Amino acid sequence: IGTGLTSAAYLPLVLGSVQPDSTMPFAALVLLGCLLITRLSTRLSLEGVVEEGIHAFVQRTERLVVRRSRVGLALAIVLGLAAMTRNEAIWLGLTFVLIEWSNARQTFSRWSDRFGAWLIRVIPVAFFALLVFLPWALRDWVVFGTPLPGQALTNAFSLHGSDIFAWQDPPTLARYLAAGPATLLELRWTGTIHNLTQVLLFLGVPLSVVGLIEVAGMVRRRDATVDPLRPLVFFSVITFLVASLVFPVSTTWGTFLHAAGAIHVLLVISALLVLDAVIGWVGRRRGWTNPVAWLGPAFAIAGCLLFTSVLLIGEGRATRDASNRFAAIAAAFSGVAADGSGVDLSAEAGPVITDVPIWFAEATRHHTLALPNESIDSVLDLAASFDPPARLLVVQEDNGGVFPAAILNGSPGADCFVPVPLPDLAAYPGALDNVLAFRIRC
Repeated sequence: IGTGLTSAAYLPLVLGSVQPDSTMPFAALVLLGCLLITRLSTRLSLEGVVEEGIHAFVQRTERLVVRRSRVGLALAIVLGLAAMTRNEAIWLGLTFVLIEWSNARQTFSRWSDRFGAWLIRVIPVAFFALLVFLPWALRDWVVFGTPLPGQALTNAFSLHGSDIFAWQDPPTLARYLAAGPATLLELRWTGTIHNLTQVLLFLGVPLSVVGLIEVAGMVRRRDATVDPLRPLVFFSVITFLVASLVFPVSTTWGTFLHAAGAIHVLLVISALLVLDAVIGWVGRRRGWTNPVAWLGPAFAIAGCLLFTSVLLIGEGRATRDASNRFAAIAAAFSGVAADGSGVDLSAEAGPVITDVPIWFAEATRHHTLALPNESIDSVLDLAASFDPPARLLVVQEDNGGVFPAAILNGSPGADCFVPVPLPDLAAYPGALDNVLAFRIRC
């Protein structure tokens, strides 16, 4: 109860709950998956066989097998759904595999027995999980030409965040290695610090700091408190290390951020365990006789509410600004005004190239293409590669990329882009000041 109430006031989880992305659906599935993995970890005990009799022991074994089958099927469904939500579901699956191997190693002395028991536990869950994921894999095959997460694997070779939008110069292993050891180490240092501070610590202080210290201790010890949390600890460590060391560039654009919801819950649990231990120590020193289990969550909730109420104001303001900007874009691209400003997207047969492809498509309900941070020739080639071709470029002026500077500075090929005036909408004053539109005529 304390963890639930604290999570409801914990800013990283509050923000994840109101943003329309995969963070909280994936977090819920990971937490449920870790709970099911813990339930599956129950080992059959031979103690009491003589006292209860063989018949009673067989009945107990049958009940355990039936329960494991049900829990295993539920875990398979959760793994399949999690895989539809985020690619990091593979680390939840790896957590299950490692936990089951640990259980088999503790139960059997011979390696062959361990391996056989491990296969019997893992293969059925993996089979049904793949069965659940199959429709999504087929959909990816039809749309992208492969059922595998090829884009995710390519992201491991990124040198810049904008490489995810690359067209003529996609990330390659050769280009990645050519950057040199110093650059590659710097990328990993930057990614690790970003995930540790920007994602895990800053938005959740002071609770996140206390929780992270306790999680570091959990990794090194095993006791009755840590064992139920072991799957979540495994998943958290694996996800953090892979995001920071394998995808150091992509993680600064949200790879770890959107997979960290369940890890924030672990930080909350860990922080409450620390507070509970501290309050218990104080109670023993002062001779308290009444239980005060509520005191730790009370402190945690109060601290979270204080920081959330302060920081949420700025987040809300930024969200309203973004909402107004895309509402204005939807209005500006819904028709041509009498003064010739605006664009009628219903007359555009081809897609729109833009640096905000997801939100532009959501606001206007028109197909979009991601703007590569490459040369003008690359963008023209992208526009011509679709049938019908893209004839419109929409870009934010301060996006920090090559565009629109390449056009405004008169780079070679800039005359292929003709500015399109956007209306001054009274309902959204200033919302389009930073938005530029160009007609592609080459």
